[in-house]
Amino acid sequence: AASLFALKDIVDAVPRFVVAAFLIDTGLGFVVHGGVDALQRTADPVDALLVVAVPALMLTLGFLPGLLCGLLAASGHFLIMYSQTPILRVYSGADARSLGSNTVRSAAQRAILDSQLPRCVSLISLHGYLFFGSAPQLSHAVAKLLSAREAAAAAATGEPSTEHTMAMTPAAGRLWFVIVDLRHVLGVDFGTVEELVKLRAAIERAGGALRCAAPPKHVAAAIER
Repeated sequence: AASLFALKDIVDAVPRFVVAAFLIDTGLGFVVHGGVDALQRTADPVDALLVVAVPALMLTLGFLPGLLCGLLAASGHFLIMYSQTPILRVYSGADARSLGSNTVRSAAQRAILDSQLPRCVSLISLHGYLFFGSAPQLSHAVAKLLSAREAAAAAATGEPSTEHTMAMTPAAGRLWFVIVDLRHVLGVDFGTVEELVKLRAAIERAGGALRCAAPPKHVAAAIER
């Protein structure tokens, strides 16, 4: 308490114009470093708009309402940008031949794998944190795989393909696997787990099977719940 009273006496002793000059210098420094420099460094027009709009909202609506609007806008912009970041790579068809292992096999076994693997196995490798905004990328990749299977089934039967013909056609609808590699996934949310459940049902209706491989413990726990 004594130190507070001593500090008050020191502040009272400082001339008002010195305090005013300090506040002006601090405010100008915030404007220059937080505003002008940020506008010069950013290449994103939305970020540039936020730099200008948030202070304007603070002056118009008040400090806290303007800050809240800025936080909501910045959070929404982050979610949109992060959802557009690529999270997967698909290995299918000829690309599947690159999915070799360290297991020693005979020449006959390797020949069987080389001939059957491109037709029976597709691998989707995921990385990063998966949330509801990035889950559509996985749905789009699986939809492309299903479309390819439909085209193969239609070519085998000579008729427009359906899920039933895909599951029953011996050549194109034989049991096939979509393996989702989760070893590089940092985490998942409830929306991503729900999307995996829907995709598994869609693949099974087409005569295939979805398998999740090598998930970290916390990711496996989230999926099992």
